[in-house]
Amino acid sequence: MNPIRVKFKAQSSGLETLLESYKNSHPKNFSAMVRAGLPIFMILFSVIFAIDSLTNGASDEAIANLLVSTVLFFFGLVMYVKFYRYLPKDDSSDAEKNIDTMITDFKEYPDVQNYVKKCHGDLLKEKAHKRKIKISYYIIFGGFLAVWGLRILIGLGVNFSHFLKEDSDEAVFNSKTWDGFFVALDLKEDIPFLSLKPLKKNISANIKLATETFDIYLGDYTDKSARTIRVLSAMTPEISGGDKTDFFRITITDKNGRPIERCPRFSFSGSTSGIISTYAFCYDVDLKMQCSFQTLQVLRYLQANKDDLRFVVEKIN
Repeated sequence: MNPIRVKFKAQSSGLETLLESYKNSHPKNFSAMVRAGLPIFMILFSVIFAIDSLTNGASDEAIANLLVSTVLFFFGLVMYVKFYRYLPKDDSSDAEKNIDTMITDFKEYPDVQNYVKKCHGDLLKEKAHKRKIKISYYIIFGGFLAVWGLRILIGLGVNFSHFLKEDSDEAVFNSKTWDGFFVALDLKEDIPFLSLKPLKKNISANIKLATETFDIYLGDYTDKSARTIRVLSAMTPEISGGDKTDFFRITITDKNGRPIERCPRFSFSGSTSGIISTYAFCYDVDLKMQCSFQTLQVLRYLQANKDDLRFVVEKIN
């Protein structure tokens, strides 16, 4: 038998085997790419989900979300160790080397060159097919993770800017914590919890209130036991005719001037500027903790009756 024919048959058979092997290598189709990428997606998703839960911090659901993200991370890691890292990757190098060899060895045979070109075209077509599968996967799933990650970064940036403003007493916002009040009351960070009109503007004979609307937000502070204590916060109202040695108190009342039961008051001096806060809602001095149920009840009452509420500023010295 012609040795050239024998050599061609052996090399062409090897090339077709390599091409077939490459066509069946990962990723063969989009669903195979999804299944193979699931472990890494679960790991990345669980990390982003956990970060989102920590930075959001607006509901008790955040704790449940952290537990879910932990479970997702664990199973994703197990699947990666057991399956993903042993998954055969698409490698066309052997087929390309075989093609280069046949082009060199059979350069004097046009029929063989045409055959090799056809095989090379099939290889390029399959490479483009696998590349398209990967790109589609990364656009869909990678894009989803990227958009969610960007959302978290924007949220972190907004929260940090709020922190800087609050820390410098330049502005006050509704604060998010894990007590769930922010979600339960359907609050927005920059929209006041209450916007109250004054019951009267005369504080004393020579001192008058200049503020037309008193915007109040739901604030908080952390006690010695690292518990979140809810308070109301606002910017210091404008008062004319006062002295820096004066002390004032703000009370939230109904239309008739009756103080709202269990609602704490603001106290501040004439020299105060920036953010002021009330005492704690429904705080048990003996137990040294705030009653969350009663606090939420009072907050819901204030929110439901906000149009009928007023505020009164009194000089207390």
